[in-house]
Amino acid sequence: MISLKSFINTVHDAVISASDALMSKNLGLLDQYFEPSELAQTDKESNAPGSGKVMVPKTVVLEYPTLGPEGKELIQQVNVPLITLVPLQFGQVEKAVVTAEFDLEEVKGELELNFPSKRKGFLSPRSKANNHSKRATLEITIKPQEMPEGAKIVVDGYERVLRRQIS
Repeated sequence: MISLKSFINTVHDAVISASDALMSKNLGLLDQYFEPSELAQTDKESNAPGSGKVMVPKTVVLEYPTLGPEGKELIQQVNVPLITLVPLQFGQVEKAVVTAEFDLEEVKGELELNFPSKRKGFLSPRSKANNHSKRATLEITIKPQEMPEGAKIVVDGYERVLRRQIS
């Protein structure tokens, strides 16, 4: 027997844990497309120079064909941020559905769940008498999340920089 409250809390904790794991995976995208760098920067308020850790985009250098002044083909090297080459996918838990069959009893003022015993005959004598099949399943649906607005703005900015390099 397990308390109904404990069962609900356990399922709730599992769904939150799954959401947290997806959030961590989504944050890991930053490490795939950016790397820390120590760059000189200026304090915007005091205009004093300073230094700090800044995330800079990981880039690759690609050779890009262009037409020169007289129609000649020229090869130009272009710094391409990785974030502009690969579609970003974020995940989220869309829903969690718990379907369970069990006996529900009140014990000392608390609701208790009685799940199946895997002993002889697979069902307890009470279940056979009540003709209950005591099964439980957990279904979690994970779907891709729309790209957050901040990520769209960052990717668009890098795409504009890339366009300027090759136009």
